[in-house]
Amino acid sequence: MWRLRGSGGDVVRNVWKLGGHPSALTGGAFDAKEQALITGSDGCAIKQYDLSAGKVARTLNGHRSGVTSVHPHPFGEFVVSGGTDTHVKIWDMRKRACIQTYKGHAAALNAVRFSPDGRWVASAANDGKAILWDLTTGRSVRTLAFRSGVHPTHFEFSPHEFLLAIAASDRVMRLWDLETFDVLGTTFPESSPIRALGFVPDADPSRAFTATGGVLRE
Repeated sequence: MWRLRGSGGDVVRNVWKLGGHPSALTGGAFDAKEQALITGSDGCAIKQYDLSAGKVARTLNGHRSGVTSVHPHPFGEFVVSGGTDTHVKIWDMRKRACIQTYKGHAAALNAVRFSPDGRWVASAANDGKAILWDLTTGRSVRTLAFRSGVHPTHFEFSPHEFLLAIAASDRVMRLWDLETFDVLGTTFPESSPIRALGFVPDADPSRAFTATGGVLRE
């Protein structure tokens, strides 16, 4: 883990080397307070690291195969995870237990995420579907289906509007309206797979960017 300070030659240094996973890491995210780091691995485990102590605080086991994506709740003590076992799991970090398992996908998960208001969970998988779930009821709110042979790989909620940007295996990003569930627009296909995407901070809420092989495009 590295600490980055300012710009123009300010200090960039390694702060911690956090061990604990015996297999390859597949994802990680800081909690809302930036006091903990949540990670997933090929070895089925999810770990929470206490950043003040620089060590593992909790280990969660429940996926039957590798964990592909993790994301902490924006307000509460919850974490969502997705795995190659096709399951989406909600974890209560205080209880150190899985409290809900969502079953609706037929292939490995690529990404999971809480909505900015914490009410919904989004999941994307290799079965060609992105599913929106109600966190309280655990029920599917909507399934966003892609054409045959295309599957969603990454997504990001807009922090200001009811929008969801989804990148897919056809190298196209689609912008969905989460009130009407219509596609508002698409990008031209990129020359290489989209590796990440997001919304431009403090700008038009519909402005998003994609990152591909060495290229950042707005």
